[in-house]
Amino acid sequence: MSVDLPNSRLVAVPLVSMLALMFVWGWPPHAVCRSEDGCQPIEARERQGAPESRPDGKSLLDRIRDGRTRLEDQGITLEVNYTADFFYNLRGGLNTSDAEQYRGLLGLGLAVDTAQLGLWEHGTFFVSAFDNHGTDITERYVGDLQALNNADAPNDTRLYEFWYEHRLWNDRLQIKLGKMDANEDF
Repeated sequence: MSVDLPNSRLVAVPLVSMLALMFVWGWPPHAVCRSEDGCQPIEARERQGAPESRPDGKSLLDRIRDGRTRLEDQGITLEVNYTADFFYNLRGGLNTSDAEQYRGLLGLGLAVDTAQLGLWEHGTFFVSAFDNHGTDITERYVGDLQALNNADAPNDTRLYEFWYEHRLWNDRLQIKLGKMDANEDF
């Protein structure tokens, strides 16, 4: 039996993403299954003296969260956001033949509180960037005037924001200089 996949990239991206999440979360998250004893919670397995898959019992996600907490205690906040959109034009529009498309948007941000970092009081540095990638379905397959997806943009990596803010007189005056998104403050 053979399965005809429409586009191997469209299958590979979600499959790799699922495997990565399984690795990060420490799959299986709370149980181990064996044919002789069925599924047992981790706590029950530890009581029976079964070897732990990780010496400290923490998944990669737990380690990342611990590292992030340590950075935040120092005044450094990291942001990572990924949006993946899969589209398929089933009917209508310009074309329905091989009309599957994938669009991704990766956003990264870094905020530094100068007081927590031990530099000076009342200051914040912020930088963020994004990367649009993939193929948009609107132009080639749908033909609408308004894009189907708010992530429809040219494939590009850009510096989105880069600014310094200083607060004075008990936060009654805030001065912000740099490249910023006006929608953030108004």
